[in-house]
Amino acid sequence: MREFIQVITALNSEEVVRRIADTLVAKRLAASVWISGPMISTYRWKGETEHTTDWVCTINTRRELYNDIEQTIKDLHPSEDLGILAVPIVTGNQSYLDWIEQETQSDTSRPVE
Repeated sequence: MREFIQVITALNSEEVVRRIADTLVAKRLAASVWISGPMISTYRWKGETEHTTDWVCTINTRRELYNDIEQTIKDLHPSEDLGILAVPIVTGNQSYLDWIEQETQSDTSRPVE
């Protein structure tokens, strides 16, 4: 059975978020990436409360692509303890899920950017 997930990360640079989105879609690791923000993140880091302005990436993809997605994000935004989470898509519009499946298949006839 096909397994779909959403991978979520928040980063403090809109430019980097857009680069990650473009790269994941170009490599066919994601069918789409939703970018939300800016938003305020509040968290504890090294004993201090921090407040940052972040943009959220919600990446729509297949479960089997998670490791490649995580590595791509880390390559484009090397950060200590970067928060990257994957949540299962339990159900959804079947035509949308079919589209995710189609758009995340390798296409050897077109070069990857």
